[in-house]
Amino acid sequence: MIETLKHYYTIFIELDAEYEKYFNDYEKMSKLQRLLDKDANEIVRDFSDMVERNLRVDYNIKSSFGPQLPQRLHSFQWNQRSAQIYRLKTGLFEKKPVQMTYEVPLYSRSIATETGTIYLTGGYVKHMGLYLKNCYRYDELFGILNQVS
Repeated sequence: MIETLKHYYTIFIELDAEYEKYFNDYEKMSKLQRLLDKDANEIVRDFSDMVERNLRVDYNIKSSFGPQLPQRLHSFQWNQRSAQIYRLKTGLFEKKPVQMTYEVPLYSRSIATETGTIYLTGGYVKHMGLYLKNCYRYDELFGILNQVS
């Protein structure tokens, strides 16, 4: 009797696995069909909204930067020790090293003042479970983030 029940149990497990496989295939096809039925403009809007929500990058180039200051965009790379600097005049990106006590913290924010000074503030150092409440000034010449508060 036990052997018969084990045999039926094995059959049910195999049928369940087969059913799940076909169900997953059907679900994938169903999702694909819903995507094909969508308007292309709606897909673009949805994708743009998703990028805006999840990959948002804040930047603003002010015309108040003096002519003696080279206009540039900057981005500190989270969980790394590097910054990307984009020079508008040359159209070139530079990857610059960043020296600080930690890697650039997750969720940190940065700003360039009208004098061209770049500051980094806040963030989360994941491997330490530490939220930073400090502000750092970036010395672009030496690639160092110096704590200022």
